[in-house]
Amino acid sequence: MAFGACLPPAYAEYGLALGAASFLAGLPRTYRTAWRPFLSPIGLCILAFVLWSLLSISWASDKNAAWNEWGKLRFAFVPFILWPSIDRRMTILAATLVGIACAQLAQLVHAAGVALNIPALTYPLAGNRVGWAIDELGAGDPDRNGGWWHPLIAGSMFLAACAIHLSAAMLSDVRDRALSGLRAHWPALAASGAALLAGVSVVATGSRGAILALSATILALFVARFALRRRGNRRTTLIVLAVTLVLGGGSLVTMGDRLARRFELARADVSRAIEEKNFTTDNGARLLMAWWAIEAVGERPVTGVGVGSYEAWTRAHVTRQGIDPASRRFFQHAHNALLHIAATTGLVGASLVLTLLAGSITFGVRIGLNATRQSRATAPARTVGASSTADSNALALLAHAYRFSPPAALASLAFVSVFDPVHYNTTTAFVLWLLIGLCPPWLPARRSTAATLADQDS
Repeated sequence: MAFGACLPPAYAEYGLALGAASFLAGLPRTYRTAWRPFLSPIGLCILAFVLWSLLSISWASDKNAAWNEWGKLRFAFVPFILWPSIDRRMTILAATLVGIACAQLAQLVHAAGVALNIPALTYPLAGNRVGWAIDELGAGDPDRNGGWWHPLIAGSMFLAACAIHLSAAMLSDVRDRALSGLRAHWPALAASGAALLAGVSVVATGSRGAILALSATILALFVARFALRRRGNRRTTLIVLAVTLVLGGGSLVTMGDRLARRFELARADVSRAIEEKNFTTDNGARLLMAWWAIEAVGERPVTGVGVGSYEAWTRAHVTRQGIDPASRRFFQHAHNALLHIAATTGLVGASLVLTLLAGSITFGVRIGLNATRQSRATAPARTVGASSTADSNALALLAHAYRFSPPAALASLAFVSVFDPVHYNTTTAFVLWLLIGLCPPWLPARRSTAATLADQDS
């Protein structure tokens, strides 16, 4: 299921279906504990938000759109589906990273196709709109490359992957005691290299929101490193700083022109919106959409205008103001996750979502801290011996290095949600709820004494 979440949207649903089928098939042996996530603090928040959103349909002005948007909350049940396998949370996270890596490969293939003028290598494939490197008119945008995703969605997905790897590099104190010197820090080195590749993918999408969120994520992880008092070797810190500098410098050298064009376009759009009251541009329209969401909250602060009714309310709102709707651009959402949720489900819905997000990140960090305390007493040194034992210990070290990654990825999606409705789009919503599922309030007892550090996160 985790791998399927990272496929093109048309195929991601199969991943959800397979996960649900697996959950139902396993009920005969898991029914004694399957109820626990529903009564956990996170589970109760999820159920409350889903039911409140369902209730809001009763006062929504556009019933068809309301049912369609409420249907997007099908991914909210992913945390419950994951529960029977939660003791393998690091394996689930690894499957997610493999799926995103495949998307990065698709991005690379598309870039090669554009550079070499080979249409067969560019998206959409075989006439199907699998990829979104083209605009509505069918003309390619050379400044954006999302692979098989829309560049906006791709930016958020690659950002989450970068946060996962970067947190392993920055917050890890894992050291391979069978090695010496810099080689002993190979988990941090491997994570840093993967973070660098994911960061390049973020920049290549041309998604300005994701690029800004990446900067915020890096800053937040540096703060977290000192807050958690990570006592890792200074070499690890230098490695991460080097990766950050290489990412920034390399992006400016290889993609500086396209980045300049993307941010210059945003500046020009915002200037036209402020000076000329022109809200028909891409970024000008987003400013107005955010303001409309704030006005919707002011009009109906408790209940909101109803799930799925944001666009209908904005059209009616503009008409009531005596403005020709043809002079404005409208969309199904406010291009800001929290403002959209507040506008449609009121402060009640927004409070539930903020509680859910803050709780998930807190529980995820707590799992990582518990794993740290246990590893000090139980983590074995990697010894030279049978290759299978060495490989097992190596995987355990690598998995342990990623113990803070799920909450870090959640935080990165929270940053980018200012620009991208991550709860609304199919792909990002799937991964968002999957990451929430990987940060449960508690974990079941280990079922095997042979479990590795990846299973000691309880």
